[in-house]
Amino acid sequence: MSPSRRLGYDPSMSGADTRGRLATLLEAFATQRIAVVGDLALDEFVQGRTARISREAPVLILRHEQTTRLPGCAGNAARNVAALGGHVAVVGSVGDDAAGTTLQQLLEAGGIETRGVVEQSGGSTWCKSRFLAGDLHTVHQQVMRLDHEPSSLHDERHRHQLHAAIDLALRDATGVLLCDYGGGVLDAATRAHVLGEARRRELPVVADSRYALQEFAGVTCATPNETEIEPILGCSLGNAAAVESAGEELRRRLEAPCLIVTRGKLGMTVFDGGAAWHLSAYGGDAVDVAGAGDTVAAAVTLALSAQGQVRDAARLANYAASRVVLERGTAITSRADVRACMQRDPEL
Repeated sequence: MSPSRRLGYDPSMSGADTRGRLATLLEAFATQRIAVVGDLALDEFVQGRTARISREAPVLILRHEQTTRLPGCAGNAARNVAALGGHVAVVGSVGDDAAGTTLQQLLEAGGIETRGVVEQSGGSTWCKSRFLAGDLHTVHQQVMRLDHEPSSLHDERHRHQLHAAIDLALRDATGVLLCDYGGGVLDAATRAHVLGEARRRELPVVADSRYALQEFAGVTCATPNETEIEPILGCSLGNAAAVESAGEELRRRLEAPCLIVTRGKLGMTVFDGGAAWHLSAYGGDAVDVAGAGDTVAAAVTLALSAQGQVRDAARLANYAASRVVLERGTAITSRADVRACMQRDPEL
């Protein structure tokens, strides 16, 4: 069955059956093979204790405590898919530098297949270094971020290697997640290639694009937040009615069967061709929302790949996001944690 024909809401499958249906769908995550295609980055968190103010300039001096490195951008989305039980093949680009080597090692340590990671000779890997300051009795806060930008991807040979890697990753895939952070991997040619191949194989495609979602027409579902929609449509989403109007317009422009708009503490709004459906945020107040969008996109991709309905996909993504926002930095969660949220949800 093609992805577009199995996403609509069926009123007969509601009420008491919801928890059982969600549990079955969650277990099906373990049999999904997801191709994650997009911009890869190395996230670096440098943590230090506040020592004093420098005599050379009015800046903090930090006494180094620890440095933590994690896969970022599409790498973080891939981590989330793997943590939720899916099999992952990632496709992206790194430089032939130390950061690229570290990033690939971290992905492989997380059980992620990296055959599709293309190294650029003489290129640089996108690296985001966040400096966090604090003292013994205070919470560490980010005081600065330093980015090493990725290499330009205009080389035709490199693009051909990416397309070959996409073909290989999609060969055994049950679903595709596109992660566009503006790093250049998903340019017009590569977007057309991956969407064409996914359509030919009848694979569901979920798009998570920070700056250019309007360019991803033809996907099965997209997972933007409110602030990503506003510049596309040129409007302000100040209330639920505005979100409903804008979400349906964006779904129409993308020619997508469904759309999920994340709204932070206000939850999510799902568009599937009928009336917009609002889902309240699950759990308590967020500590850190960094990477929560990757978690939502990963859970939605797994659920749609397992032939779930989009509203069920949103529920599971809502549970997963509620877990990662309770931790600082780019966190991941497990099927067990999602299952625990589902079992405690009073709305079910």
